[in-house]
Amino acid sequence: MKNKEIKLIKNNPKKAIITLMIPIIMSSLFESLNSVIDSIWVSGLGVKALTATGFVSPIFLGLVGIGIGLGIGTNSVISRLLGGKKLKEANNAAIHSIILSIIVSIILTLVLTIFLKDILLLLGAETVLKEATDYGFYLFIGSSILILPEILGGIFLAEGQSKRATYPLILIAISNIILNPIFIYILNLGIKGAAIATILANIIGLIIILYWLFINNKSSFEYKKENYKRNLKIYKEILEIGIPAGLEEDVLAILCIILNILILQVAGADSVGAFSIAWRVMSIGIVPCIGVGSAAVTVAGMAYGAKNYKNLKTTIRYSTKVGFLISAAIFIILNIFASQIATIFTYSENSASLTPMITYMIRMISFIILAEPFGDVSTYVLQGMGKGITSFILILQREIFWIILCVYLIGIVLNLKLEGILIGIDIGMIIGSAIAYICAELYIKKTKLENS
Repeated sequence: MKNKEIKLIKNNPKKAIITLMIPIIMSSLFESLNSVIDSIWVSGLGVKALTATGFVSPIFLGLVGIGIGLGIGTNSVISRLLGGKKLKEANNAAIHSIILSIIVSIILTLVLTIFLKDILLLLGAETVLKEATDYGFYLFIGSSILILPEILGGIFLAEGQSKRATYPLILIAISNIILNPIFIYILNLGIKGAAIATILANIIGLIIILYWLFINNKSSFEYKKENYKRNLKIYKEILEIGIPAGLEEDVLAILCIILNILILQVAGADSVGAFSIAWRVMSIGIVPCIGVGSAAVTVAGMAYGAKNYKNLKTTIRYSTKVGFLISAAIFIILNIFASQIATIFTYSENSASLTPMITYMIRMISFIILAEPFGDVSTYVLQGMGKGITSFILILQREIFWIILCVYLIGIVLNLKLEGILIGIDIGMIIGSAIAYICAELYIKKTKLENS
């Protein structure tokens, strides 16, 4: 082995989780800021432009979700092979993941650019179709640029090289912060400029990743022709884990679409724009869970590959504990500073009217942050074990069944309208997350007994 990170992950799972999660949380924070930064700058163009980004946002989340999912699939497959001391097979799997990432990114680019207008009409964006199409076309024509860093980063994470997986994402976000006002206002490209800036920022990060993979390579893997032996089972395994994991983000996107439709019916288009902002704020609030969970994929994968069930149990319990403590602090901060946060997105006269509504929504749905560690960590650990379908079922019951059921009963049946929808989101997430955590603990116990 070339790096000491692998030994750390095998021998000290608690320390490994902390070591891995810190750069992942940092990069995830900056990555989440990408879409938020677009909203902040675009809000200066008026409510119509801001609403347009709200309709494009679920599609963008779905796209990025595919990249994240395939990155998790790559991480899981490689980390389990490394845990089982199968270095040659892990090297071959890394090469397979690169080939798969190129194929998938090309397909997504074609689909999203050709059918963008039809998708937006299905989402109900008729009133802002031109603005949404302008923003979405320039964003999705660079689909491959948006998802490749996520997928290729899975190779680095599998070996415990979290800094190489995450630092390019931080660079992408910083570049986006700089480029957005230039393209939107200085070059006077408006909403198109926000999309172009995002793509150019991602190109910068991708160049760094490719440099580390093929030129300044400090990993256990060598990307040579002789190390590649085509094995369709590797593609299948990455997809079996990656598709359900990626669908987690797509499920969130679908959930967001459904909630947008319901809010549109009971409260109007402006409320959809306000909710999209509050939802993005929540996406930043759950970043620590994503960081802890991503670290847990690697640690759980190696523990499972080595059949070390003590480390596996430590991984899920310690990760959940750390995630909850951080989430509780974020919950308090969001409730105290909700008004100030809302003002960041409504600094112009054109969008200032949305400030009270965004403030209200942030406080109402902030309770989901407290539930996230229990649901997220459990599903990430199962993904690390290679149980993609099991993980996906638990995601569906949490983020689709329970949330939509509670939203419908409280918001529509009880006729509490917008307030009921927001309360339903919280209750549904709490119930679903508790069920997911209990099921994951029982599954680990069952797997240990079976292998004993």
